[in-house]
This record gives sequence, C-alpha cells and structure tokens, in this order.
Amino acid sequence: MALTGLALAVLGVFAGALSRQLASECAAWTPWLIERLIRRAVRGLPPEHRSRFEEEWRSHVSEIPGNIGRLIVAFGLRSAARKMSSQLVSGSEPVIGDVIKRILDLGVGVALLLFVSPLIIATTLLLWVDDQGPVLCWEERIGLNGRIFWLLKFRSGPAKGAKLKDGRNTQSRLSGLVRFVRAIGLNELPQVINILRGDMSFIGPRPRRPEVVTKLAKAIPHYHDRHTVRPGITGWAQISPRNNRSAADEISCDLNYIRNRRTALDLTILARTVRIVLWPHSGDASR
Repeated sequence: MALTGLALAVLGVFAGALSRQLASECAAWTPWLIERLIRRAVRGLPPEHRSRFEEEWRSHVSEIPGNIGRLIVAFGLRSAARKMSSQLVSGSEPVIGDVIKRILDLGVGVALLLFVSPLIIATTLLLWVDDQGPVLCWEERIGLNGRIFWLLKFRSGPAKGAKLKDGRNTQSRLSGLVRFVRAIGLNELPQVINILRGDMSFIGPRPRRPEVVTKLAKAIPHYHDRHTVRPGITGWAQISPRNNRSAADEISCDLNYIRNRRTALDLTILARTVRIVLWPHSGDASR
C-alpha cells in the first residue's frame, strides 16, 4: 500500500509538471499561430487592401483578453475575409470591428450553448411542470437595418388561460418559479439561438417591438440609428443607472455605444452585466 501511494504521488507530481510544461509551450506558440492565421486570412482579400486590413486585424485581435479568445477570432478571420472581399469588390467598406464581433458571437455562442444546455433543459422541464403551459414564446422585434425577426424567450408570464386551484384566472399572477426565472435573467437564455442565427449579438441595443419603434421614432430624433447594428442581449443602457430614466435617455445610451463601439467596450459591458446579474445591489445600475 505504501509503495502504491508513493507511486501515485510521483505520478501526480509528474503529471502536474507535464501539464505546466504543455501550458507554457502553448502560451509560447500561440502568438506565432495567431500571426500565421492573420497572414493566411489576409490573402483572401484583394491585394490593394491587404496591408491595411492586416494591421487593423492585429490591432483588434490584441484587444481581446486571453489566448483562447484571440485564437477563436484568428481562426474565424479566413471565413470573414471571403465575405469582406465581396464587399470590397462591390465598393462597400466593411467595418472590421463588426467582423471581429460576429466571429466572437459565433464562437462564444456555440460554447455557451453547450455549457448551459443542461440549465436550459432543466428550466424547460421546471416551467412545464409548474403549470403545464407553453415553455417558449416567440416575440416580434425590429433588428439590423429595420428587419423584423422573431425573438426567442422562456415564457416570463403565466400560461394563457391557466387557472388557480379555486378557478380564478392567473393572467395577473406570476408563479414563484416564473418570477425567479425573470429575476435572474434565465428567460433570456434561448436568445443564444438568435445570436447564432445572426438576428442578434451579445452586446447591442435591446430590440423593441414594431409598434414601440414606430411610436419612439416619431418622438426621438435619430432613433433609427439604433438599427445600424445588431440588437443585443445586453447593452450600455442596461448597465447604466435606471432611476428616473426616460426612453430618450436610454436611446442616448444606445447611440453613444454605437458611435464609440470597440471590442474593449463590449467586454466592459459584458463584465458589468455579469456583475449586475450576480450582485444586483452592487451599485453598477439600479435594477
């Protein structure tokens, strides 16, 4: 037994040393691999644009924290280059930040969907057992370039026509489970599907219903500028203080984000959103 324990201890030390060495080697090789991927991707662009976009890509990739995020973007650049090439040939100017953002949306979206799939399944079952009503709902929203799309959510209200035990209608009542799902933002999880479909992004102005858009566009100048980017699950307006905030103030936050959007700003919004969800009274925003 003593020899077996000693052998396991030695094996553990060896495995730990090997894993540290592999991590060190991967960290050393990652910058080289990213550079090679950028150079390979840029070959898919027209020759007269290669040097300019190669520098811009390096700048945007360097803003992304962590080697894994940089590798995700670098691997996606080759596919993005083909789309950008057709845009350049047609005379339109692609926005590099939007290209990088879309690559990150796809990479993170796939990873997140795999990671939270057990939570999505559990929430689906719990909502169905709660009152056996429909679990998911599709809501009409206005997205990029004013296009209408269907936003997917977990139901955050009582099931239509559901009754209490004494027969009263529950349309004015939310069950404890539904209130919990709404309070911690679980009802937004299915929108990862909208992100993978290209309807939305993780970061951007929240999409609104068509009738609300029509009303606000008449009252607020430049309102339709919100539709020059993909709508998001969270945005600058959602992490800003909400006390006595009007619709115009929220639109102002959205337009400021659009004018100043960068990868670093998106990461800041994402980090503060996570903080607000986990610690709603932390002071980041009045919920």
